[in-house]
Amino acid sequence: MRKLILTFLILLTFGDAICQIESFYLGENIKDKILFRKIKEIKGEMYKCANEMPEKTGRIVFYYSYDQNGNLKMKQQYSLRKEKITASYEYFYNREGVLNEDIEYDVSGRIALKCKYKYDASGRLIERTKYKQNGKESTTILYRYNDRNLLESEEWYNKKGNVYEEKKFEYDENGNLVDETHYNNEAAVITHYAFRYNERNLLAEKINYYANGGVYERWVYEYDINGNRIQENHFFSSEKPEYTLDYIYDEYYNIREMKYYIESGKLNKVFKYIYEYY
Repeated sequence: MRKLILTFLILLTFGDAICQIESFYLGENIKDKILFRKIKEIKGEMYKCANEMPEKTGRIVFYYSYDQNGNLKMKQQYSLRKEKITASYEYFYNREGVLNEDIEYDVSGRIALKCKYKYDASGRLIERTKYKQNGKESTTILYRYNDRNLLESEEWYNKKGNVYEEKKFEYDENGNLVDETHYNNEAAVITHYAFRYNERNLLAEKINYYANGGVYERWVYEYDINGNRIQENHFFSSEKPEYTLDYIYDEYYNIREMKYYIESGKLNKVFKYIYEYY
């Protein structure tokens, strides 16, 4: 199977202003033919859940554009209610097609955040530096790898060059991430994540612990017979999910819709994906 283009999906939880980015590869479709595709648009709909029937309260669209090599060049967030672009993201690549800079622009078109990337001779990301709106360096992250070529640690430095956080990662014999621990500048544990996998080697549960070892939150994942993720449930202390996210796929195993339900079980957001095949 030929290597396919890496693309990005954006899931924006509007109420909490949390942005979660997922990346994936497109595999062979059920017609035994490989289709190349890019995400063209993602349409988001927000609902008010006070009544039995959800009431649509807003719509937003993410537009994607690519360069001649198929690399994501620009992503724009457009509010249909406000009739304007509320945020945009621009991506820059080197001659080898590797990302070396990205810029986030605010609603006024001004630079809100800039990130620059550095790689080693093997093509591994080794440094990411964030710059504020005024162009001054704010955070630098150094990435280190183990002898299996897996990310072993991240060191976070402030503008003065002092480490203020470190993240360490551990893996099982299959190369699956099983442990992620965050430390402060005094090497004390801030938080800890454990990852558990099912018999098909797919992520089944992610647990976030307090520094004292108590469970803070957890995520539970379900899959179909093809290994596609079909549901994500997020829990705090309650046995009832704080939210549920359902994934719906098209005939080519691309995500067609994601539906976001709040704790009451009522629909809160819908994200619809539009692809361009070539």
